[in-house]
Amino acid sequence: MNQDTCRSFLNSKTPKELYAFFYKAPLLDDLEKLVEDTRLQADESLTVVHQKEEEMKPINEAIETWRKKQAKCIRPETIQKDIDNYETDLKIKDCHSLKKVLDDAKREVLTAETNLADHEASLVRSEEKIPILEERLQEERRKEEELRAGMEGSSKAVSDCRPEMAKLRAAVQDAQRAMNDCAGELKEKKRNLASLETQLDTARNQQGLQEDDQRRIELETRMDEASTRIEECRINRDAAAADKRRLEEELTDLKHRLEPILNVWNAEQRAIENLDQEIRKHQGTHGGSSVVARLGREAVQRKQIIDELVQRNALKGQILGPCVDLLSLRDQPYSAAVERAVGPWLRTYILEDERDRQVVTEEFRRRKVSPPTLDCALGSGQKFPTTEMAFNDKCNAPFPTVADLLTFKHPYVRNVLVDALNLHQIVVMPTLEQARKHFRDDQKFPHCRYILDLTANQHSSDADGYQFLPGQSRGVSVLAADFEAQIEEKKQERDDKVAAQETKREEKQQLEGRIKTAQHQIAQKKLELTKLQDLENRTQAQLTGMKNDLHSMKTSQPTDIQVLLDEMEELRGVVEQLQTQFDDLKDAHTKAKSKEAKADANLKAMKEQGQAELRQQDQILADILKLENSLERNEADIQNAKKTLAAKGKEVEARKAEVETKKAAFEESKQALLDSGVPIERLKVRVKRTQAELEEMIHQLETRLRLINNDYENSWEFCQEKLDDLISSKTSVEAQIVSAKKIVELMGKNYRLRAGNFTVARDKASETLCACFQTMMEDRQYDGRIELDHEARSLTFHVNPHRKTQQEDSSIKSLSGGERLVIFYTEAKRWT
Repeated sequence: MNQDTCRSFLNSKTPKELYAFFYKAPLLDDLEKLVEDTRLQADESLTVVHQKEEEMKPINEAIETWRKKQAKCIRPETIQKDIDNYETDLKIKDCHSLKKVLDDAKREVLTAETNLADHEASLVRSEEKIPILEERLQEERRKEEELRAGMEGSSKAVSDCRPEMAKLRAAVQDAQRAMNDCAGELKEKKRNLASLETQLDTARNQQGLQEDDQRRIELETRMDEASTRIEECRINRDAAAADKRRLEEELTDLKHRLEPILNVWNAEQRAIENLDQEIRKHQGTHGGSSVVARLGREAVQRKQIIDELVQRNALKGQILGPCVDLLSLRDQPYSAAVERAVGPWLRTYILEDERDRQVVTEEFRRRKVSPPTLDCALGSGQKFPTTEMAFNDKCNAPFPTVADLLTFKHPYVRNVLVDALNLHQIVVMPTLEQARKHFRDDQKFPHCRYILDLTANQHSSDADGYQFLPGQSRGVSVLAADFEAQIEEKKQERDDKVAAQETKREEKQQLEGRIKTAQHQIAQKKLELTKLQDLENRTQAQLTGMKNDLHSMKTSQPTDIQVLLDEMEELRGVVEQLQTQFDDLKDAHTKAKSKEAKADANLKAMKEQGQAELRQQDQILADILKLENSLERNEADIQNAKKTLAAKGKEVEARKAEVETKKAAFEESKQALLDSGVPIERLKVRVKRTQAELEEMIHQLETRLRLINNDYENSWEFCQEKLDDLISSKTSVEAQIVSAKKIVELMGKNYRLRAGNFTVARDKASETLCACFQTMMEDRQYDGRIELDHEARSLTFHVNPHRKTQQEDSSIKSLSGGERLVIFYTEAKRWT
């Protein structure tokens, strides 16, 4: 810092002038100018890119224009190729026309043959109809004879019915007269009873017994009401009892209907549970590398434990097993029968040394796993034999034994299983019928213990005769090659049963709901019956009390009134008897009328039946006439059909000869096309255009080809030359644009780097200035600070020479000359 600079700094009065001095001293203005120059260079490069892109637009437009023009142009080779294709299409169309003519001729031959066959079939049917028509004619004549005999019986029945009708009409008239006589007498007695009631009312009025009469009337009214209520209770009780019986019958019927559904449902449920158990048993076992995995997880776990014992050399001898892993089935259809014969031995392990039995058992007990079945027949210290035993008592039968159907991986396993289970004496037959026939015919195979069929049913004989033990429900066969398919089949079977059960669920639930509803209704009817019985008993007790009261009233009446009452009671009895008699006569009259009506209806029915028989006879005679006519027509049709057959046969032969001629012409045309190089596949495609259209298109294309050859400037080749020049220019400009964009990208990167470095330098200079100034102030025991505002480009000093004085000055003019020199020194030291 020289004297001029210090003087300029001392004369600076505003913050902006101080900030300009701060900006110039560390050369920040040069750095800022360098950043701005970099930005201007990047903008200039971007302008160059935009100029080049503008230059590309007319080139692209020209390329697009020439491409459109070229697209409208057609190359002579293309037109010539189209001409050749259309000419080939013409030839193919001619070939197809020949083929169509040939197909039409074949169809005509086929139609003629079909017509010939139809005529032959019609002739056969006509000949077959003759005995049928004759039989029907005889049947109709027999019906006519039977109907004639029935008509004679109907006429006799009508004649016999007329005297009975006269008797019934007389009985109805007698009943009507008796009923009229009884009605007149009843009417007379009712008038006498009304007269006595009038006399009784007069006597009571004279003796002042109106209140007793009123009470008696009330009692009688109440008694009538009570009787009516009792009768209503009985009617309601009978109706409720009938409803209860009906509901009980309906409940019984619903239970009977539900019982077979429940039986089927439970059977299906048990089948589904068995299938679930079978599927769970083999869950996750299919797809294993060993047959042992098919026995389930427990068998796999046992195998792992025994393998660990063998690896630890914990056993004194060898161990083989399980047996399922040491044998294989030669013929897959016999898997069920073989598994029934071998049974639990499939899971058995065979020990070489008896002492290993305890070791294996203790190891399984220690691991809390159920031990497998172990077999040892050698004792201790011996080795497995390596040769197969010869069994002299083998069953000789024309069918295989279980031992013949198995292949053993170790000879000793074969010896143990055959000896223990007598596999060489168990015969397997293909079908159930063959096995049963063997025992029915008493054919005995030497040394045969029993016979199995393919479904694992066991057939044997003892002192009581033939024995049949059915096989268990077919499970998954672990020996079969299609083990996984069997599991999938079981799953599918289970899904089918579940779906079938779901279809029955709604019917079952509906019946169960109806049963519950019926039971609830029966309980309600029982409660209703109890209430009606109680109501009837209470009403009956009330009626008895009212009758006793009425009797007491009657016994306390005066003598003359009592005499009138007695006469009235007697007369009422007579009236009731007459009324009963009248009702009986009325019923008898009604029954007589009913019998008369029924007899009259029967007579009418007989007459209608006679008329129906007459109509039926007419119909049968008409049918007989039709059958005779049909028989005559059929015989005439047979003669005509024979003549037509001869003519049709000649027509078929003529059409076959025509087909051969057309076939030869088609084959000749087809071979010519193939020789000219036309693919066989193209011959199969039908040409849609007509021959006239194809010839017109060939003419147009030839004319167009001549015009194109005479006009080069509008040709496809001329357009291609122009396009090549424009594409070359476009490629050059695109290369310049790519180069300019790389320069723009580099300049932008430099600008961002220099702008960041400038900001860092400015911030570092500001921090250093503030730190030095603060250190100098503290050395002098002054209070002071610097404020820098880069956005406003201002610098401000705040100095307090005496700390006790709280007032600050924003300039350095308040300092002494020595203090100012210290500040200059600080600034000079900072920039140095």
